[in-house]
Amino acid sequence: MTSNQQKTDTDRYLTLGRSCNAVLTVQGSRFIAMVCPASTPEVAKNVLEQVRKKYHDASHHCYAMRIGYADDQIEQSSDAGEPAGTAGRPILEVLQSKGVWDVVGVVTRWFGGTKLGTGGLKRAYHEATEMAVNEVTLISRVVSSVYTLRFEHSLTGVIYRVIGEYDGLVTSTDFGSRVRMEVAVRRGDGRHFHDRLFDAARGLVEIKQSGVSVR
Repeated sequence: MTSNQQKTDTDRYLTLGRSCNAVLTVQGSRFIAMVCPASTPEVAKNVLEQVRKKYHDASHHCYAMRIGYADDQIEQSSDAGEPAGTAGRPILEVLQSKGVWDVVGVVTRWFGGTKLGTGGLKRAYHEATEMAVNEVTLISRVVSSVYTLRFEHSLTGVIYRVIGEYDGLVTSTDFGSRVRMEVAVRRGDGRHFHDRLFDAARGLVEIKQSGVSVR
């Protein structure tokens, strides 16, 4: 580890280790909350459709999603016919408070004959979602910048040494006439990694940022 490395908490986030359900009954109304990993909005929408089909007789299917921490962040929620702000927002607030991303939460409700009021609905949707999230092991992910390197074979040892200093991960290597290598380095270290590598190779390495990855 070098003194130049600048690691920040913004490079790391939490996500779900698996899907989980929780059941809550409030004054006759039954709530089933599902939280599920979702890497894209399309995956989240597919989860929602599956829940709608499975519980087709339910009164409401409310949801929230948080997707794309590493790139274009998306946060959406829907009350699905419940009074505005009483369902989707409470679900989203739980996901936000737990700090989880790449996740969709869906809460299905069967009306039990007794109106819960706006306050009661907010509490119920919040509690059901929290129950589900609390049953899941949260796992940590690190956002990395991906670099494509090109250099002469004689520099291979130097390049690997610098990559090791920054806990980088080599994802592909092509030992052609020149070495072509892809390496992932924690995003907050990217600028320092670039400069350190360039200096260590005495400027004899091509360095191009080629994307973002999560590991």
